[in-house]
Amino acid sequence: MIPGAGRSYEGIFLASRGYDVTCVDFAPQAVREAREAARQAGVKLTVVEEDFFRLDPRTIGVFDYLVEHTCFCAIDPPMRQAYVDQSHALLAPGGLLIGLFYAHGREGGPPWTTTEEEVRGLFGKKFDLLSLGLTDWSVDSRKGEELLGRLRRKNDRIE
Repeated sequence: MIPGAGRSYEGIFLASRGYDVTCVDFAPQAVREAREAARQAGVKLTVVEEDFFRLDPRTIGVFDYLVEHTCFCAIDPPMRQAYVDQSHALLAPGGLLIGLFYAHGREGGPPWTTTEEEVRGLFGKKFDLLSLGLTDWSVDSRKGEELLGRLRRKNDRIE
């Protein structure tokens, strides 16, 4: 699952390596371009035109991975807890969220900045943070501004 997938470059990359990928975006133009790019690349990619926060309830708990790249920084900061909750709900127990969080430190947005402390605070109740920190793998224009994280969905305990 890739929320806010835009033209789905990451989805096409993962699908070309054999992953079953679902990309979600609410922008009709992005969805059309993603579908066409997948067709041209010769990969099977499910592209859903929908608001990430309003996905079909049948998608709850079905994804093994959620790849975060540009969705978290694009949504208004007051919606971030809802993003965490929805990500947790969509992942199967033990599922992984692999995220690249934009920590550019500038005022305003979008893209809105974040910090390592914010990511830990927001995700820490519902995810085990396996790793989180600045990455050396950013494109040159974002060097020193992206946090790469691996977060495992905590299993709900019925007590």
